[in-house]
Amino acid sequence: MVTIEKSAAAIQLLERAIIMYFDGEPLYFVVNLAQPAHLILKDMAQRAMPDTYFSSVVHRDIKEHGADVAHGVPLDGIKDFFNVLHAPANSAKHFQNPDERVVTIEADDIHATFTQAIGHALDLGISTNILTAFGMWLVVARGLEGSKVLPQAREIFPGFEGMTEAEKLEAGRRLIQTVVQTGEVPLPQFAKR
Repeated sequence: MVTIEKSAAAIQLLERAIIMYFDGEPLYFVVNLAQPAHLILKDMAQRAMPDTYFSSVVHRDIKEHGADVAHGVPLDGIKDFFNVLHAPANSAKHFQNPDERVVTIEADDIHATFTQAIGHALDLGISTNILTAFGMWLVVARGLEGSKVLPQAREIFPGFEGMTEAEKLEAGRRLIQTVVQTGEVPLPQFAKR
């Protein structure tokens, strides 16, 4: 028998999914670890802070600024936005449509699931070095210019702008591997305290 706090189980699932992603495991396996972690953390955050948890903030942003298209699908509302966001994971775990015989999961789908789960973890005051390392990698890999941590992330990944997608993934793999082996993020100011 195993007894574990749900938040700890969710974080372990999420960290394992991140490691598997950078190890090149099939995205189908990665999403099936990341999505339950995301849902556990989301439910916990929603109950702990119903007005300020990650998805509530996203909902408010969509209401204020609008979102017209995600993955090429027009959005009529917030629920539609999240249905699009969760579609790959839901397709991977359900067989509700008999005409749907294949599952398509892309790296951006995984990134979105990881980002949401990490947002919920942060809502709960949970941070780990693996989650921090992934966030740093994603900021640079996607060139998120508005991010406050972009300058520090670029210190970890110099010359990232000229890298191919495969080179970016390899840099991320090396970073995650370093964090797993040493227990530390390379920049001391981002290390878990």
